[in-house]
Amino acid sequence: MLKEKAPDDCHRIKEFVEDLKDDPLIEMAPGVNGLRFRRILSESDRNISLFFITTDSSVHVRLRAPIQQFESLGLGTAAVDEFGKEVKLILNGFSSPFNQIDVDAFKKVLSNFCEKIDQQDINESSARTSP
Repeated sequence: MLKEKAPDDCHRIKEFVEDLKDDPLIEMAPGVNGLRFRRILSESDRNISLFFITTDSSVHVRLRAPIQQFESLGLGTAAVDEFGKEVKLILNGFSSPFNQIDVDAFKKVLSNFCEKIDQQDINESSARTSP
């Protein structure tokens, strides 16, 4: 559908997705109208929502899901808040056509957020296993 709706962006998005496939803790799953991306928590069977790309080649970030996921894990949401502030600058809000974003900047913000998720996941796991 992406080839049909946004043929000019298809190659760039495919390249972007291929880069993310190198990370075994990034889960990509088909959604109703595109691909969803989540961070798998290595210490549990849970995950944190990151963003999604729709078949019309738009990137969307919805912070409600990761905030609720962090809260349900008993984690502070400062990392999500920071991610939201940075994403808002890159996407010019929380949604943007793929061809209008700085992909390298988005990858960097995404990588930083994933590192913070991983660190909190490790800290949470350590807290559970400590006497």
